[in-house]
Amino acid sequence: MLKHVPKNKALVLVGGGHSHALFLRKWGMRPLPSVQVTLVSDVTHAPYSGMLPGHLAGHYSYDEIHIDLMRLCQFAEARFIHAEVNGLDISQRIVLLKDRPPLGFNRLSINTGSTPVVEGIEGAEHGIAVKPIEPFLYEWQKLSDKVARGSKLDLVIVGGGAGGIEVAFAARRRFGESANISVIHSRDRILETHNQKVSKLASKELERQKISLLLNERVTKLTESEVLCESGKTLVSNATLLI
Repeated sequence: MLKHVPKNKALVLVGGGHSHALFLRKWGMRPLPSVQVTLVSDVTHAPYSGMLPGHLAGHYSYDEIHIDLMRLCQFAEARFIHAEVNGLDISQRIVLLKDRPPLGFNRLSINTGSTPVVEGIEGAEHGIAVKPIEPFLYEWQKLSDKVARGSKLDLVIVGGGAGGIEVAFAARRRFGESANISVIHSRDRILETHNQKVSKLASKELERQKISLLLNERVTKLTESEVLCESGKTLVSNATLLI
């Protein structure tokens, strides 16, 4: 695909996600001449989400799950710009940066990750979004510190996809049996995009680890101490994760 990039062109990568990290690694081993590659990211160290549950559980350190984007760019002989992207002007072929001049491009790739959908949830600001990962890791450390000081944890995880289930297991490993952990899912089974056998095995493991599972429940409101569902069911929560 890269052979179609014209000579003397500017290739701009917005975001330090997995795809761009892999691209830069391969680019460093076999770059194309006359192509200037620039990576723009609002962070200098990008977390690898595949190792996130292991970090939450305490298996990996902060450094072990992060990619040093500046070092990676040095290896790839690419330019690194530490800045926040405010927008794009496709007609002018420029990336708009916060507190910096616009950045021109001939080819553009975007790999900035995702954020949870919280439409329809009143008081969503009382929840903790798992993405972006960096702010979440800060909040997770605060939870860990509180539990270490003896505080009781009532943790509710909104979302029964792969991410939600992984985080639930990681939370049990990190916080132990003293924490009350619940998973709320709007469908009739967790991991609905996976094979039914996988879903059943995961459900049994949740039960074995004493993690409560609420299916066919849609969250409508969050407060500082509760999670309210459309059915009228209410859960006590002093930490609600939105996945």
